[in-house]
Amino acid sequence: MGGGTFGWLRVTHRLGVISPHPYAICALAQVVDLGSDDLMAPCPECYLACDTHWLRRTAIRPYLGMFLGVVVVSCAAILIRLAEAPPLVIAAYRMGIASLVLSPLALPLRREWRRMRTRDIGLALLSGLFLALHFALWITSLDYTSVASSVVLVTTTPLFAGVGAHFLRQDRLTGRTVAGILISLAGGMVIGFGDLSLGWRPLLGDTLALLGAMAAACYFLIGRRLRPNLSILGYIGLVYPAAATVLLLMVWGWSNSLTGYSGQTYLMFLLLALGPQLLGHSALNWALGYFPATLVAIAVLAEPVVATVLAIFVLGESPTTAEVGGGVLILVGIYVALRSSRRASQGAQPAAGGRATPSGPPSEGGRQ
Repeated sequence: MGGGTFGWLRVTHRLGVISPHPYAICALAQVVDLGSDDLMAPCPECYLACDTHWLRRTAIRPYLGMFLGVVVVSCAAILIRLAEAPPLVIAAYRMGIASLVLSPLALPLRREWRRMRTRDIGLALLSGLFLALHFALWITSLDYTSVASSVVLVTTTPLFAGVGAHFLRQDRLTGRTVAGILISLAGGMVIGFGDLSLGWRPLLGDTLALLGAMAAACYFLIGRRLRPNLSILGYIGLVYPAAATVLLLMVWGWSNSLTGYSGQTYLMFLLLALGPQLLGHSALNWALGYFPATLVAIAVLAEPVVATVLAIFVLGESPTTAEVGGGVLILVGIYVALRSSRRASQGAQPAAGGRATPSGPPSEGGRQ
């Protein structure tokens, strides 16, 4: 490794641009500079033996996992549009398949469930109800408004969760959080006024997406209450079947049929369950073991952008000027609020091994 590389490493150390482990960039620079697999080349800045196996295991994979999670979750709206079935049927299949896949893994955790208090079991079932409402409302919104508007509006979930946590005395709203909420509110108004000229259908879709975000916020707040005493698998092992049951009852109540759809539609059901629901959110939850929850939440802000780009190429659906402008304001507002949340929780120390201790509710399920 040349002296120029050493100088660059010292600059990055002083800037503190190093995550999730203080020496991750050292290992990366070693591989890029040498173009080889030298396993024990000492870094003169930190005197750590940086090996490429450690790099692959600790430095790169969490970023890849987070990237994979965001991309796969962003495909949800496109898969829903390609499924030619009523929204409640799509939601029921998505949660039903996911529950069946998870059940062999969750059943061995019955001891966790037996230790739960009756009140906590009731909260878990209530969380499943809100998760079902989230998917029912958000998937229905895609029948009325554009992918861009629907996805960016449902991404406001952290804002509603922040307000709810304030009133439940779980967290305190800071000035920056309030500013972020107001910026996002302005963005929502821009989208609303833009859709006003298109008739009542887009406005109804926008409203359903916002209601879906509120339902997801309730799911997150309950999850935050229960997760300290439950593993992630123990939690979703209860919540997913509860949500699937609620959605099946809604399908029955609305007299929808679960059969008679095309092969492509059934394929979309399967991809929704295995992709965004299981693979996407599992990757984001795995990334929480390496990064602060706030950083993962900020990364998820790329979801509306990716979904909008996919809608342009796959569905031929281009966003309007109002959707682009309002969407940017909403994402900026969420970013400001999340950054405020990160500053408020910076007192927490990283866990051993350079991993950041995850905080907040689980990221799975309550998103697309």
